Amino acid sequence: DTTFTESPMIVDYVRVYQSSTLSEEELEEASIEIYPNPGNNHIQIRQPWEHAEVQLHDSSGKLILAKNISFGNSQLDISSLAAGTYICKITQPETGLLVEKKLIKY
Repeated sequence: DTTFTESPMIVDYVRVYQSSTLSEEELEEASIEIYPNPGNNHIQIRQPWEHAEVQLHDSSGKLILAKNISFGNSQLDISSLAAGTYICKITQPETGLLVEKKLIKY
């Protein structure tokens, strides 16, 4: 097209919609955070339930640590653990919902 000219484009307004197809369990799972990760001495676990159980397993699956935690932020002492990769299992006892997250200790 010989009438085409290059000029800057201005976008005035954009609206994007997306319907949520996530279940309540998937939303709860997504809200669980472990930080800092990688961690060294202590980690924080943020979870949405009134009560939960945390288990740390080493790479062979051996249970290393277990602790009951409450709603919100809970601190976990990992200073005695060897450097490596661990699996952090967080279980909500009333529903049995289990969330697994990888934890790296340096």
